[in-house]
Amino acid sequence: MTLLTIMDAIQVHAAAAAVAAGTAAFKDVAVGFPAARGRCVRIFYGGERPVEHFTDDKTLTSQLIAQAVVIRGYWPVSETAVKRQRVQEGEMAVFVKELRTRILGDSQLGGGAVDLNLSHAVVDQAVISGSSYAIVELEAVVDGDEYGIAP
Repeated sequence: MTLLTIMDAIQVHAAAAAVAAGTAAFKDVAVGFPAARGRCVRIFYGGERPVEHFTDDKTLTSQLIAQAVVIRGYWPVSETAVKRQRVQEGEMAVFVKELRTRILGDSQLGGGAVDLNLSHAVVDQAVISGSSYAIVELEAVVDGDEYGIAP
């Protein structure tokens, strides 16, 4: 399977997690590079990583390299009311829990992945184009591509 197939499978789980976290109105979940514009989730290629569950990434004739997929949720912080921020904190936590439950429950991503490791969620605050956002990010490290090494 291709990395895009894997990202599409993650998008399905992220969309369901977004609805669970923020009602049916939370529909802006897409595969694509980060584009914070309101409450949204973006899934994009994060580059290469060491393979999971192997002590070394090389054999005598090959090298194993895993692929990373970043899952990043954006919540605009448009007001300073503590009650509204409390609601956002709850939405972010529910999103992470729902996403982890769904992805680990389908850790082969519909047959698209052989190996998957989902990182711990990292939460941050950022100002993007003059707007404040609360951001939650997870990384799925999937599969290991094997590259031949000439003897």
